Amino acid sequence: MSSKKAPVAEYVMDLNDNDVLLGRGQPILNYAGNTRFRKLVMDHKDAYTSTGKHAVKDEIAHRILGTIAERGGRFLRKIEEQAEREELQIPENEMHVWRIVDVSVRLQKVKQALREQLSKQETGKASDSRKRGPSEGSDPAKGKRSRQTEKLGSGGESSTF
Repeated sequence: MSSKKAPVAEYVMDLNDNDVLLGRGQPILNYAGNTRFRKLVMDHKDAYTSTGKHAVKDEIAHRILGTIAERGGRFLRKIEEQAEREELQIPENEMHVWRIVDVSVRLQKVKQALREQLSKQETGKASDSRKRGPSEGSDPAKGKRSRQTEKLGSGGESSTF
């Protein structure tokens, strides 16, 4: 019996329009799958916020996850750490590589989005009012981010979808 475990998830290089990319910045925010995800969240927001029952909230979040999966979407985060790249044996020439996140992370992100969509609507904020510098035209599949956006990541702020 071998004690060495195989990697939990393999890496992804080809994104589809239903994938939800975790991260920050305009390229992530504007990605087709993230736009569809936000619409799906808004479609379920009223039911989520009108109940105080955690079981119902969990059911709503799982319904959203199921819809994304039915459409062929995945929740992905970019692999940037060298140690993780080595663990997965990713070739050095592959620069834009993503990993499917664990189901508990997916569920957490859906619930977070449901709460954030509520708080943004309640306060009248349709979008983040902070200026993060020019990043238009960036492609998340290519991993282009502004240096300013990278620096904002350590402040404990929530991710955009």
